[in-house]
Amino acid sequence: MQAKLRVVLDTNIFISGLIAPTGAPRQLLGLWEQGRIILLTSSAFISEVERILHRDHIWEKYHLSEEQISTLLLRLKQTTESVTPLSPLSLHSRDPKDDKLLALALGRNADYLITGDNDLLVLDGEPTFANLRIITPAAFLAL
Repeated sequence: MQAKLRVVLDTNIFISGLIAPTGAPRQLLGLWEQGRIILLTSSAFISEVERILHRDHIWEKYHLSEEQISTLLLRLKQTTESVTPLSPLSLHSRDPKDDKLLALALGRNADYLITGDNDLLVLDGEPTFANLRIITPAAFLAL
């Protein structure tokens, strides 16, 4: 039996998967919901998801209820693996705001960091990151 892949989703991918009924981000969340991948998170990641979902334009456009958001946050806390982000990092992204995702992925030896952010994608294959692959949602689903 093959071990489940351990993945970190960029916050944008995670949010897109929640609010869009189709597409690669939604398929990734489906893999998590089916228990086919292990989603690695941290308290900071979950807090960021909560902040984004409570933004006025998200509420207005996608009509999310407080109950939906609370249920999701509880599920994140109960069905993901909480990670202490690696600190300090030996290599940084071109965008310092992306370092938190690298730290999360490296904190528990994730297999994949899934993102659409070119500042992170250019780091795929970096020897410093050992076995961590940094790829797009479509590339992950094609595996």
